Amino acid sequence: MTPKSKIDFVDLNDDTKNNESIIRTTEHDFLPVCDKNFSNIYGIIKIKTILKSLKSDLEMVELLKNNLLEPYYIPIETPLLTQLQNFKRTKKNLGLIIDEYGEIKGLLTIADIVNQIIGDNDLNFTLDKLGFKVEHDNSVLAEGSCLIRDLNKELGFDLPISGPRTLNGLIIEYIQEIPDLGTTLKIENYLIEILKKEKMAVKLARIKSINVI
Repeated sequence: MTPKSKIDFVDLNDDTKNNESIIRTTEHDFLPVCDKNFSNIYGIIKIKTILKSLKSDLEMVELLKNNLLEPYYIPIETPLLTQLQNFKRTKKNLGLIIDEYGEIKGLLTIADIVNQIIGDNDLNFTLDKLGFKVEHDNSVLAEGSCLIRDLNKELGFDLPISGPRTLNGLIIEYIQEIPDLGTTLKIENYLIEILKKEKMAVKLARIKSINVI
């Protein structure tokens, strides 16, 4: 998790210019909104939503309050894999870690859990030279830069080849935006889950073939 002292957040009492700078430059998909300090959390904002509304006539505080999401809290003793399942079940991407007294200790995201499970090292150490790896459940971990033709040829997939050449390009063309971590989309007969991303691109995804009768 990210310790409390290192969590980026937007302060309702801060000036508009500083808050707008934080929103425009953050590499995160979501940020907490606080009142003076991190112990007083109003809610969570989705950065994409705020960016689309920055040119509106709304004042910054009003804009933030109108787009708040309910905070999601995670007991500090929750096992890692259990929380990954909880994220998927609740369709949350971010949670605030609390201790037995309800004090916030840090922040946890799907990306944090994925990095713990598969590592945050150079993907070339875990994936083969073509940029993908078949898991024990027959799902496939694939880099966003992986060529679609290689996936089709090596794995017998039938992903569309009439458009973008890479998996990242295919995903972004399909949903017309950079997906959030944890997003799962269906393309043809495949479920593609976003496991890792950079600011403007998907870096790692899990692909599962759907059995068609």
